[in-house]
Amino acid sequence: MKEILSIADVAKMLGVNRETVRRWAVSKLIPAFKIHSRGHWQFRAEEVDRLLRSRQPDVEPEQDRIAV
Repeated sequence: MKEILSIADVAKMLGVNRETVRRWAVSKLIPAFKIHSRGHWQFRAEEVDRLLRSRQPDVEPEQDRIAV
């Protein structure tokens, strides 16, 4: 995996629209940076991965089953 991700990369990973990722970056809801003031938003893969892991529920396998 790349160390630095684009908006398109992050949108695909999170399953959201690119504009959503852009708004989150501007609002500082997701860690991001720009190389130049007019540059594209960029994201560190480890921070996006950490965000993904924090959003996944901790479900035990037994809780996943439907009682019959």
